[in-house]
Amino acid sequence: MARLTLFFALLLALPLALRAQLTTYYPAKIWLKNGERLTGEIEKPDWQKGTERLLYRSKSDPEPQFLNTPEIDKIILTEDQLERRYLSRSVQRLYLPDTMPVGDTLLYVQDTLLLQAVVEGTLGFYYHETPGGRANYFLEKGGVFTQLVQHSYHRVGSGRRIRFRHDQWQEQLLTVMSDCRATKDRIPKIQFTDEGIKRLFVQYNECGSRKRLDYELEFKKWTLRPGVQAGAAFTRVSTRDRIFRDAGTGSFAPRIGASLLLLPFQGDGRSGFLAEVLYAPFRTTDDFDNFEVDADYLQLNLGVRNSGIATVFGSIFAGFSIARQIGDPIRTNLTDRVIQPTQLGLFGGFSISGEHVEVSLCYEIDDIGLLSPNAPFFYTNSLSLMAGYRF
Repeated sequence: MARLTLFFALLLALPLALRAQLTTYYPAKIWLKNGERLTGEIEKPDWQKGTERLLYRSKSDPEPQFLNTPEIDKIILTEDQLERRYLSRSVQRLYLPDTMPVGDTLLYVQDTLLLQAVVEGTLGFYYHETPGGRANYFLEKGGVFTQLVQHSYHRVGSGRRIRFRHDQWQEQLLTVMSDCRATKDRIPKIQFTDEGIKRLFVQYNECGSRKRLDYELEFKKWTLRPGVQAGAAFTRVSTRDRIFRDAGTGSFAPRIGASLLLLPFQGDGRSGFLAEVLYAPFRTTDDFDNFEVDADYLQLNLGVRNSGIATVFGSIFAGFSIARQIGDPIRTNLTDRVIQPTQLGLFGGFSISGEHVEVSLCYEIDDIGLLSPNAPFFYTNSLSLMAGYRF
């Protein structure tokens, strides 16, 4: 019991350690409003914590300093060999409360925002996200930024509350794209989606010799995040009639291995497919029934992971595993039907992670054969706590 208490106390303490991770910097060129130009490294704007200021460090001075958004004119940073552009501009943005507004009145406030360029050219398309996760889209023509209006609101009357939508974005695009018939004809047919609007702006900037396309935001279709991990698992033999009934006292065993996340670009940067290769020993003893197991396995886990979008990311994951014994196992008073040379299993759990460090708690049950009427009376299971580093 004391071991388990220490096990979970460590898990609760780890999120505090994750928050202390170092900021990730990206190579960047920065133009300031006062005409100064900086070359060095800068943290990527994080919409969740706001973009009032960013950490910057030069090549000659590794000590970071803050740059406030009103000081910045333009940023060009390189992430995964892809260019990201940002502009700091004073714009009129829609004032929208956290809850759905009542009435169709459009209220605007003047604000200085760090806008991410999606398309730049004769007609620009820019993006900004509030700390609460609300997306804002702006078009730019001749240096003037106009927010595309698309949001829901309520109308109250006669004891009823009815939901409506502001969809002025189509009229706005029809006005600025009136000199390109190809895009003008497409506007009534498209939905308001990031990729759909982006393609429309690209098509407009390529429409005719008098227009130009200077920049288009690109994504990698897939991102690979390799990592290493180590930890321990509480392993035991249980009976088939009650899933949490422990036939033995169980024992702790070390675990170590490598992992790979395959992340689609449409995700939030953490959700995707998971693959792990682990050295996964199995240990358990029982003095009452006088049995003992000491077996080593090489295990492959394949699954999916779904994540949140907080500063410290919480994720849930699940999948199946296949493990193969290596070496000669020690097995006392148990048949090989319980500790089989090849084990098939199901696993699931949750993890917390920063930019690089990750901690996960996972429960695994073997063998899938226990779902069959002919499955052995005993089966194996484990609860593991792993800490890892993702590159």
